[in-house]
Amino acid sequence: MKQKITGYKNLVEDIKFLLEKARAQAYKAVDNIRVQTYWQIGERIAREELKYKGRAAYSKKIIKELAIDLGFSRVVLYRVLQFYKLYPIVSAVPRQLSWTHLVELLLFEFGENFSLAGRQRKIVIDGQIHAIDLEFFHRGIPCIVLVDLKLGRFKGEYVGQMMSSDRGYKKLIDSVGVLLEQVREKAFPAGMYLI
Repeated sequence: MKQKITGYKNLVEDIKFLLEKARAQAYKAVDNIRVQTYWQIGERIAREELKYKGRAAYSKKIIKELAIDLGFSRVVLYRVLQFYKLYPIVSAVPRQLSWTHLVELLLFEFGENFSLAGRQRKIVIDGQIHAIDLEFFHRGIPCIVLVDLKLGRFKGEYVGQMMSSDRGYKKLIDSVGVLLEQVREKAFPAGMYLI
């Protein structure tokens, strides 16, 4: 039989907290580097575009060729370019900007009917706490758009988590769930799944 150590449970909880805090800081640092890299890529593409100003076909060709050679989708490269054009001065890019913020910026491009309702929104479903990375309200439909960002390859359990969250919201208002998969080697979300 295992002998109880006084204060051991608190020790374990403290260490878990420290590990989680360090993990969050590491993700934040990686996100910041990723955002800075996207900005630099966008800036480099914009400089190339300027050489051939007025030749829209050439600009499209650059994006098409880069997509093939770098393994990005054309949409991703256009978004990186748009990101640079939104923040043309690197110091204007907030240091705390993460790829979550980039997703927000890109969703707002779908129209002015989107408004950010919350980040890391906690909801209780069937007695369990779920966290939604981003919550948008679409005034035109009207509905809630739930966005969950996942790092690494897609896992089937993500669908179950999103479906639970979506069901919880549907009790109150129409909702749509979106899962975005971020693979470490890729610039922007590699996959998008609608629930």
